Amino acid sequence: MGIDKQWHKPILKRVFISLAVVIALISGGSENLTAFNETELEKVAVILENMTLEEKVGQMFIFDFRTYNNKGLTEINSGITEAIRQLTPGGIILFAENTVEALQTKYLAEDLQRSSPKIPLFIAVDQEGGAVARLKYATIMPGNMALGAVNDKNLTYQVAKTVGNELKVLGINMNFAPVIDINNNPANPVIGVRSFGDSPEMVTELGVQFVKGLNDAGVIPVVKHFPGHGDTGVDSHIDLPLVPHDMDRLETIELKPYYAMIRNKVDMIMAAHVTFPAIDEREGIPATLSFKCLTTLLREKMGYNGVIITDAMNMKAITERFGDAQAAEAAIMAGADIVLMPQQKANTLGYITSLAREGIIPMERVNDSVKRILTLKLKRGILGQSRPADDQKALRIISGEAHQKLKAQTAAKAVTLIRNTAGTLPFKPETGQRMIFFTPSQTGTETVKETINTFLATEMKMDSTSITVYNYENLTTLTLEQQQGVLESDYVVLFTRTVNSMDISSETGCMASFALKLVAYAASVDKKLAAVAIRNPYDIQFMPEVRSYIAAYTDWNGGGVEAALRLIIGQIKPCGKLPVAIPDINGEILYPAGFGLMRF
Repeated sequence: MGIDKQWHKPILKRVFISLAVVIALISGGSENLTAFNETELEKVAVILENMTLEEKVGQMFIFDFRTYNNKGLTEINSGITEAIRQLTPGGIILFAENTVEALQTKYLAEDLQRSSPKIPLFIAVDQEGGAVARLKYATIMPGNMALGAVNDKNLTYQVAKTVGNELKVLGINMNFAPVIDINNNPANPVIGVRSFGDSPEMVTELGVQFVKGLNDAGVIPVVKHFPGHGDTGVDSHIDLPLVPHDMDRLETIELKPYYAMIRNKVDMIMAAHVTFPAIDEREGIPATLSFKCLTTLLREKMGYNGVIITDAMNMKAITERFGDAQAAEAAIMAGADIVLMPQQKANTLGYITSLAREGIIPMERVNDSVKRILTLKLKRGILGQSRPADDQKALRIISGEAHQKLKAQTAAKAVTLIRNTAGTLPFKPETGQRMIFFTPSQTGTETVKETINTFLATEMKMDSTSITVYNYENLTTLTLEQQQGVLESDYVVLFTRTVNSMDISSETGCMASFALKLVAYAASVDKKLAAVAIRNPYDIQFMPEVRSYIAAYTDWNGGGVEAALRLIIGQIKPCGKLPVAIPDINGEILYPAGFGLMRF
């Protein structure tokens, strides 16, 4: 298949000292990996010299254990314990199936660590905020694009530090965040609101602050997806995307945030399952498996000496083209230090171990990666771990009042008023008037109802009988009941939620068709309507006649529903600005980045 068989031979200084030095491991600080000194090199060398080959290879993998016997794995069991003891992975990544509530997650993380007695684990999670948040009970911050709409470096730092503080007390020491992809493709089906925006400068500035916030909370940030997943029209979970641009373009756009991250000594970079012909001309070879990308470009040209981790190896960009073990081999030979989430754990580790034993994967290559991994664990206090946080402290911190306030303030500052024709907003409902809401999913319906029940009914002086919420999922037009509901209401609020271009198309997306007809019907019966894009801000493309349009960026769980409704009734003033340009259906710019109405 043309997979790399090259390897990068590092200059590895051999240090032979007494095993007594190992005792000093517990004094490891929290500086960045790239700042290691001679003493720390010696400590790592002692461990490295006394590891078996199997232990070394294990450190180069992070596993997931989402389920056990077809149920979400929420507590340790003998099968998982034995797998960790035998395979000695470098870390475990947790998902929603593993994390149902705070103390349960904390105990799971502690038990996982106890299952790895020789070298403590990376305990990782994807807690980006907004659209991607595995810990549903924690404070789910609005997400990167909302932070881009505010464009405040200090706020971004505070949000990241808050996220990090919550992870830290649970025993989670690594966050696969922030996304520093530049979302300059409105049709991108997988990045979207996970990006800060379409400006390399803003993404760089806010990305640096997010990294600092996580670092200061004691959690390892992992920036992703190198060299850049922002300008793709394919989701690498489903297929293999391609970025066609030349190196001049990549240097000035996609790679710009990574140069800044390297200058700021970021500890870990995640490689993307995306092909870049300008970097590696071979067809069908993603960055994850490319020596030219990970070693020639990232290591040698860009000067990065931290840890490189692959994106999840169970994604179809990999599984549809390469065998599990062969893909892991190719990633390691390309320069990856950690392989994330192989599908066949024992088989893949056994395969890599045999290749290293036979010299097909040189031992220098293995040692190089394990040295980086151990140095990072030492520097961040994972080797010789401190005692777990107190249970009550964890409960106080997780989703605490101050954290919820920061979430609400961030969402309120981010929400952006993009159109307000003829003074449609703010709505000023009075006692006895009626309001009707439309959402494109059951999740949206439940969130809107919960938000209304929490504060709107009281603050708007409306009782529950005057508020109706409809789920229009899979509908292409209004039902007779919904038409009657609009006729009997004084105000209409339409929520839309798009993830990809299929959602926006009136031909393939039910939501687009329904929204267009609702907007037209409300106008025909002279009802005030406000449309709220709860995720991607591009939804105005499919309803060009809408009179009032708001972007919230946060998805259902990031505070955007409340912020948008407060804006609609005039409780807060609009202050967010678009962090991306919105094109019309022909690709012409409808609203430029930086646009946002500052008053009604």
